[in-house]
Amino acid sequence: MADLIGIGKRKKNTRKSVSETPERILPPANPERLVLSNAANTEIRTRMSQKDEVFRVGVRAGGCSGLEYNFVLDATEKERDRVIQESPFRVISDPKSFEVLKGCILDHVEKDGARRFLVVNPQAQSTCSCGQSFAL
Repeated sequence: MADLIGIGKRKKNTRKSVSETPERILPPANPERLVLSNAANTEIRTRMSQKDEVFRVGVRAGGCSGLEYNFVLDATEKERDRVIQESPFRVISDPKSFEVLKGCILDHVEKDGARRFLVVNPQAQSTCSCGQSFAL
């Protein structure tokens, strides 16, 4: 199991990623679920070592703003997990995190040699200065 951490926030009513590449356009958000960008799908597929692994996205208490995202490649699913995406691989979340992730977009960005997952969350009221946590 591997943790894959990273978060972010995008200004409302814009479609550009905060990755500072103006030509990069994110997919439209869906108010009923988390949407993955092509870059996020590619990165997850690259990191998966086994076909039976699932990509688990969660929200947990932590960070200076109170909540943080958690990304894990996992070999097991729990009965109560919610499926976010079936193909080309399974993306799952626990029920509480699923509610927070509705309407968000998961992207993957590379900047200054650093690579990270970035969640564009229109529900986030604030993020901390380090960009690792958020508040609702």
